[in-house]
Amino acid sequence: MPAGRSARAAAVVTDAVVLLLLGAATCAVVLLADVSTGPALAVGAGVVVVGAALGVVLVVRIGQTPGLRASGLRSVGLFTGLPTRARDRVVLDVRAGRDPVRGLAPVTMAALLGAPVEAAPVDAAPAAPPAAPLAAPPAAPSAAPPAVQAASTVVVALDDGQRFEISGHALIGRSPTPARDEHVDVLVPVNDLSRSVSKTHASLRWDGRHLWVADRGSTNGTIVLTAQGERSAASADGVAVEPGSRLELGDRWVAIENPEPGGAA
Repeated sequence: MPAGRSARAAAVVTDAVVLLLLGAATCAVVLLADVSTGPALAVGAGVVVVGAALGVVLVVRIGQTPGLRASGLRSVGLFTGLPTRARDRVVLDVRAGRDPVRGLAPVTMAALLGAPVEAAPVDAAPAAPPAAPLAAPPAAPSAAPPAVQAASTVVVALDDGQRFEISGHALIGRSPTPARDEHVDVLVPVNDLSRSVSKTHASLRWDGRHLWVADRGSTNGTIVLTAQGERSAASADGVAVEPGSRLELGDRWVAIENPEPGGAA
């Protein structure tokens, strides 16, 4: 989740104190070597400047300075969830949720000074039990849904307000990508900084009455919550889901709206 103003301010103050202490210690060491005050101050100031530049490099490469790390924060790209030099950055409180950089390749000095570290494949990891969501989605209504009538399309609504119309085959995930020779009508991207949603998390196929949902080897699984409150996990073979149900993808959820009979949802 995004960090509060006080936490960000504490990180800035911590970084400033570290730099000042480092500069003061350098000045003291130089003065002990019988160097005059002017050159000693210049050396101390140079150390502060170098330390500040290193802090910028750390933010770009790993998303943390000493102050951010001490405060449990990390700076990442708004749309990628990874450390970046782009301006569209957000500071996350990783103590209150998943650390989006967890699972990255180890950071080496070559990585700090050269190319940015790359994320390890998330979808290739062994399947893990579904993680508890940060905030529970609204409770599904307990009343039985009306009889499903044939409709040419259905609408899936993401928890952030985005809505996508599906008439055939769709893929959903952080950055859904079709397999070789796979025909897909709609791609449903989910903006998930915590990376609880896999790159290609699940496939959706509308047959006129049901939305067939199949998990695509996601890390946190695909959970179906029916209108009656029943929960089950979607397998790779697919399961028929009625409109009015919800899908839980990691920390995010998707509502399957009831379509208008015989027409567009």
